[in-house]
Amino acid sequence: LKDESYITQYGDHQKPVNSKDEPYITQYGGHKPVDLNDEPYITQYGDHHKPVDSNGEPYITQYGVHKPVDSKDQSYITQYGDHQKPMNLKDESYITQYGDHQKPVNSKDEPYITQYGGHKPVDLNDEPYITQYGDHHKPVDSNGEPYITQYGVHKPV
Repeated sequence: LKDESYITQYGDHQKPVNSKDEPYITQYGGHKPVDLNDEPYITQYGDHHKPVDSNGEPYITQYGVHKPVDSKDQSYITQYGDHQKPMNLKDESYITQYGDHQKPVNSKDEPYITQYGGHKPVDLNDEPYITQYGDHHKPVDSNGEPYITQYGVHKPV
């Protein structure tokens, strides 16, 4: 019974769990109340006994909440969007990742075009795009080794 590491990992039905054994409570739960000041527990699992601090950014981002999200919490807005206010069209990271139906894509936005393609013609000088996806508008340079290796071509190498 004195093998603490065993007790912490597996519990012990022969004696009560020490309420200060935070790792045990967090990992397995316990029948004694959780310390409400145990921030890691509250952040990871939430707490139905008291409202979550609206400044608990990690909690809000990861699980969402039923109270309004701080509209200035950019990380939340970028990852999940925000139905309560229009997206800032200058939020490039959001536009790149999810696209933007309200304005045309900047033809110079190379990462967006490469990842998702675009309805505007691709810059034929955009070598990474051509290498990865090929280009039906002009013959592939026979020196384009990565393209030839990865996809092969119909003209002689």
